[in-house]
Amino acid sequence: MAADPSGAVTDADVKLVPTVGVLEGGTIQQIYRHREEITVQGPDTDGDVPVTFAQTYQNVPMIVFKGGQYVSFSGSLGNGAGIKQRLRLQVLDPTASGFKSRTQIANPGAMTPQSDDFVGGALNGNDGAPGVGNTREADLNPGGANDDTYTAHFTVFVEAHSAIGAHFATLVIAIDTNDGLGGPWIERATRSYNVGNTSPGTHNQTWSGEAVGVTVSGLGLNDDVRIRIKSFSVSGQSPDGNYTVTPLSPGVTYTTAADTVESAIPSAGDSVTWVAQEVS
Repeated sequence: MAADPSGAVTDADVKLVPTVGVLEGGTIQQIYRHREEITVQGPDTDGDVPVTFAQTYQNVPMIVFKGGQYVSFSGSLGNGAGIKQRLRLQVLDPTASGFKSRTQIANPGAMTPQSDDFVGGALNGNDGAPGVGNTREADLNPGGANDDTYTAHFTVFVEAHSAIGAHFATLVIAIDTNDGLGGPWIERATRSYNVGNTSPGTHNQTWSGEAVGVTVSGLGLNDDVRIRIKSFSVSGQSPDGNYTVTPLSPGVTYTTAADTVESAIPSAGDSVTWVAQEVS
């Protein structure tokens, strides 16, 4: 195993590129930096249980459902013809230090689709002017999603170039929320976009129609969701790079309804397990 002039660690056709990931042929694969499993035990009366991670992550990690034992039907929510109860297994209010585990049975009311647009045009940056901290905000009207989930929609383009050798570009986008009352913005999700190659040339990629959902309690009228440029970096041999993030219309989508809910982990022995993992 050796390191080439760009700093990539090479072994046959596989290259480990610092801050970028693993380059296999022409495809960049992200690296798992940390992983932990979290089991939430019943009994709990409403199914919303705060969780603190074993360590604070650099970014809000990806949190996925692994399994468990939980209630999937409740007669008290109705059992007549046409009643369609739903399980809600959700990651609520995620941050870099923890989240709220939601395990509920819901009898949803009539759902109404809602949408709000981001204000302003595309976000652009390059290695000379990376645009870190630039944002586009959407003001919620009416807000109050019945399942507390809001999905941001945008398209991403990233390009890297070098005339003499390796070139890599990495863009990290964050989705933040705000209570609209002057409180702090809170990072709820991040996405990383990587392009590059170890040979001279120009490489780019477009991610069309990205849809990133965040589940956040308490957002209502005039509260806010935003797209934020968290970081942009290039590496390699005399590299340069650029990006464009284009908010779509509709920008943020969600539904409203009058739901009836119960805990799906009401008894001892009920549980759900989540896996948190951060990649780069």
